[in-house]
Formats: sequence, structure tokens, C-alpha cells
Amino acid sequence: MTPRLQLIARQMDRREQQQAPAPEVPSGIGGAIEAMIEQAVEERVTQALAAQKQMLAEQQPKPRFDDFRQIPPVQSTRAPKAMQGTVQRDGAGVARAMVINGQRFLLQRDAAGQLVGFVDEQQASEVSYNGQPVPPAKLNRPRKLYGNDPEV
Repeated sequence: MTPRLQLIARQMDRREQQQAPAPEVPSGIGGAIEAMIEQAVEERVTQALAAQKQMLAEQQPKPRFDDFRQIPPVQSTRAPKAMQGTVQRDGAGVARAMVINGQRFLLQRDAAGQLVGFVDEQQASEVSYNGQPVPPAKLNRPRKLYGNDPEV
């Protein structure tokens, strides 16, 4: 053997001799406690590994489709609920009420006769409308420009 190989052989012999002896199997209460701790640690490690494996599986790229037949079917939405509505007019042909799915609504008009809104017939006595024109929205109102009052 070469001196280099002899040196390596001696180092290997020392390592084999320096290995720690196997731990003694404890008995009694201390051994039971150590066994319980070891079991709890193993359970936690397996749970953590399972969660990590699941996370890695979710991060895998989705399969690419080469053909339209490979694409899974799209979830269908439920059909919309059927609605029915009728408009009830007075003798002059002006719309006065609407019936939507069996519920009656009274129509509200402003002073100019324009349709403003509608109210449930049962709540019509609680909602009052004085017949005044509805004020325009803020964006449509004239504003002061350079301190001059615009005439409206």
C-alpha cells in the first residue's frame, strides 16, 4: 500500500472506533414519557410533510391541452328564474301600475307627467310623493363660474 492509502486506512479505523455506542433502552416512567414524545414528534412531522406534499402538488403546472376534446366540460350555470310582468293603464292610456310575478307596484310620476319610480302597493300609503319635479343631479346643475351667478 502506498503511504497515502495507509493514512486513509488509519483514519477509517479511528472513525469506526470512535462511533458512539447505541443508546440504552430506557424503562419505567422516563421511558414511557420519551416514547410518547417521540410518537408526538413523528405525528407532527408526518402531518407537516403531508401538507408540504399537497402544497407542492398544487403548485405543479396545469396540464396543457393539445385537442379540444381534452378540455374538461364547463360548469353550467342554472337557468334564470322566469319572470312575468304586465303594465296596467288607465282610461287615458297612461301607465298607472305594474304587476311583476304577481306583486303589484304603483307607478309614480312628477308634475310633468314623467315616470319617476314605482312603489309596492302595500307600502304606497307609507311613501308620499308631493308631485314636485325631481331636482336635477348635481352634475347637471349650473355652477358659479368666476363669481358670476348664471341665470337659470
